[in-house]
This record gives sequence, structure tokens and C-alpha cells, in this order.
Amino acid sequence: MSGYLQSANVWEVRTSGPASEQRLGVITGLWSGRIGVSVRPMAKGSFSKPNGNWLHDHLLSITLFVLFLASWLGQFYFQYQHELDEAASHGEPGMPMFSSEFLHSFWASTMENWQSEFLQVLAFVVLTTYIIHRHSPESRDSDDELAADVKAIRRKLEA
Repeated sequence: MSGYLQSANVWEVRTSGPASEQRLGVITGLWSGRIGVSVRPMAKGSFSKPNGNWLHDHLLSITLFVLFLASWLGQFYFQYQHELDEAASHGEPGMPMFSSEFLHSFWASTMENWQSEFLQVLAFVVLTTYIIHRHSPESRDSDDELAADVKAIRRKLEA
């Protein structure tokens, strides 16, 4: 293949039937001005399977939850310190940490932060659904390119 490798994707090929799914192989697509398709059989056990260890099977969720909790507690602490500094600069006594005034302020800032994050993710999802960037993993191919890819995959699988 001439040229340089711009990106690569790997797709797992499965057949589905009434009894179960069967893995046929992995299709790799390489871009170098055009798409080349090759099919290679998958090695047994090449994908991670649950191994019965609850911690191992849920480690990603636990890690993300711990990071979320740590950042949220950090926001709580630093916002409380900011409120104390503001009160001290005006010569007022600091408010208790769990006072309704502080908790209202904390929840308002939390909701503002989450609103901006969800709007950003929503905009990213909507824009990447309708706007195409050639050879980007986030953009879908046109119908003609997709049909050509499917034909090439079928030819490779039938060979």
C-alpha cells in the first residue's frame, strides 16, 4: 500500500442466529487516500470477559465515580473557602458549612456547571451526527462509501 497511514479502524464481525452469536473475525480498515479492507481471524480470548471478580469487572465505573466524587468534594471545599474569604473581606462572620445559604449557593453553582457540561456534550453529539469530517472516526461515511465498504467486506468474507 503506497502513501502514509492516516488512521486505522478495527471492526469485529459477528453473525447472529437464533442460538447465539458467532465471531467470524476482525476487519481492519486503513486509509491512505482510499479504504483497504483485510479480514483476519480472531484469536480465542482476544476480548476481555467477566472473570467473576466483582472489583475487576466494575473497575472503570468505580474509578469514574471516585474521580467524580473527589472533584465534587473539591468544588464544595473550595467554594466554602471562597465564601469564608468573601465574608471576611466584608467584616462579617463566616457562615456554617452546612447552612442553607451556603448549600443553596453550592447547588446553584453545581447545576450551572453540569448544565454547561451537558450542553457541550449534546452539541458535540448533534454536530457529529450531521456534519461530516472525512476520515474522522467521529464522522459517518457517506452512503456510497458505506455501500462500497460493505461490498468489499462481503467479498473478503466469502473468499
